[in-house]
Order: sequence, then C-alpha cells, then structure tokens
Amino acid sequence: MVYDMKHDSYLTYDDNRCQQGFLPASTFKIPNTLIAFETGIMKDTNAVFRWDGQKIFRDGWNQDLNFAQAFRTSCVHCYQEIALKVGKTNYDQWLTKLSYGKITVKADSVEWFWLTGNSRINQ
Repeated sequence: MVYDMKHDSYLTYDDNRCQQGFLPASTFKIPNTLIAFETGIMKDTNAVFRWDGQKIFRDGWNQDLNFAQAFRTSCVHCYQEIALKVGKTNYDQWLTKLSYGKITVKADSVEWFWLTGNSRINQ
C-alpha cells in the first residue's frame, strides 16, 4: 500500500492483505531512525556501531557499521542498541505522534517489540 499525497488516495496491490496486521520487522527501521534522530540519540549517519566480536548469522553485520550501513543492511543488533537508548517512554510518545499501528512496547521488550510479540501494522 502506498499513499498518493497528490491525489489524497491509497494505491494497493492486495486489499485483503492490507487489512491484516503484520509485525513491523525491518520496515520499523524507518520510524526507528526518525525517532533516533528526533530524540537526539543519533546525531548523524556517521555514528558507528561497534561490533562486539560475536558472530551473527548475517556476515555483513560481523563488523563495525556506521548508521547508514546499519540502515541499508537492516542490522538488527544495531537497531536494538538504538532501542535500548530510546526507551519505552520515548517510543510511546513518538509512535503515538506518528500514528504508527498497534504497537506494544513493554519495558522488557523494548529491544525486540517490532520483531516479535503483539505489535501489528496494516494500512
């Protein structure tokens, strides 16, 4: 589904599927990035996430990554680091401002709520 601002209308491929709720997963990196910048947690795309040396299933994540690289590769552990800094209170505020789906952020799920659990987005 895509919103056409010029015509104030939505373009959809599969209307029934658009009505279903899905975990945000990698799509959440977009609002997550905006929230990180708006809260001042990230200053610019040159910030570096240091790799802790523990091998991860995706080879491209097994290295230090700057913010732009983390975004391009949907680096989960990089965004989990951001999430821990953003925190539940900031997510509650910003996700409400963004009208971003039915998102459940709990203190004990702040680093993975977009990957598993009850959070859902749809049209």
